[in-house]
Amino acid sequence: MVTPTKPELDNFKEPELEKQSLKFVEAKKSSASSSKEKIVTQTSSMDYQQVLKYPLVTEAAMHKIIEENTLVFMVDVRANKKDIRNAFENMLKIKTKKINTLINYDGTKKAYIQLTSDNQAVTVAKKMKILA
Repeated sequence: MVTPTKPELDNFKEPELEKQSLKFVEAKKSSASSSKEKIVTQTSSMDYQQVLKYPLVTEAAMHKIIEENTLVFMVDVRANKKDIRNAFENMLKIKTKKINTLINYDGTKKAYIQLTSDNQAVTVAKKMKILA
């Protein structure tokens, strides 16, 4: 009968964790003539044409447009809610009330963009030629 051997742990390395932040932030330290150190943070936001990929035209999305005054878009995974809001408002010049995001099991990201009461999602969808 063969006895199990003990695995060698000498060559075992812990896997390194990758930084997977949604916002790219660089911190720079600048040493001025004063004794205090200043930390300057710079954020780079994404271009709005990269953020909004395409609108969803499914039956559930149509229900959201008609009943809940909400448009559904597929967006870039790295985009946060502020990026999505800025991209939508810059592209269509329409104010938003609320944005919900959802990351699917396949790694794609959906954004549910609820419009204010003075803008109807049906008219916006017709302008974007989602609805006929």
